Amino acid sequence: MSRFWSNLKYNMRRAKKIVPSIYLCIRFPFLYPRNRFTGLHYNNWKIHDKLKKLVNEAYNFGGKEEGYKMTVKNRWKWIQYNVLKWFHDDFLQVICCIPTHTELDAMDTGWRKAFGIQMCKEIKQALLDAGGRKLLHSYRISQIKEKYGSLCWYDCGAPHEVHKIIAKYEYISARTCIVCGKTADGLSRGWICPYCKKCAGDQELDEYYTEEMPFYGHYIYRSKDEKEAIDSSTNIKE
Repeated sequence: MSRFWSNLKYNMRRAKKIVPSIYLCIRFPFLYPRNRFTGLHYNNWKIHDKLKKLVNEAYNFGGKEEGYKMTVKNRWKWIQYNVLKWFHDDFLQVICCIPTHTELDAMDTGWRKAFGIQMCKEIKQALLDAGGRKLLHSYRISQIKEKYGSLCWYDCGAPHEVHKIIAKYEYISARTCIVCGKTADGLSRGWICPYCKKCAGDQELDEYYTEEMPFYGHYIYRSKDEKEAIDSSTNIKE
């Protein structure tokens, strides 16, 4: 009985996230959670493994001499493969396309609260300016995480302007409390993360935030002279 109530509470928590998740995915299509390899909204590994088995049973794969052509060797297995592929790639896409979370959920609470939506707005506008709605809908996030006290936002390729925006917020994240989103007072030791003094609690912070502290990001410069010096030394061209 206790397991029933715990499952019910878990499903209720997930249900509460459905409406805000749908809203975010409509505003920012790249936040829709997708399979990293297939790009599909839904993936069932048992069906995926069955498809791999069926395709080998249904087809002969010709070599270089035959131009790598696929020919049907078992018609019944071919029918099974195509029906199951339609069920997996099309039918389940419709049935299981309601998101209970978004890619942005992987961003730590403080950073999401401080600049998560604003970052998505800027990326969306940069994508629209560079390639219109086609590029906006084809843009894919591969991973969002924290590493060495700053945001890491990985994608599957994007225009230069998008990477400038990502670098800007990576820089900002290292100076933003990972818990509450306020300006951080320093970095924790051990597992490096930026905290304000309130959220740090008893943790000792390294107070390293000074104007002289160098930043080794990709596209952020503190002055025009610094930009020209870095560009000339690394042959970076905008």
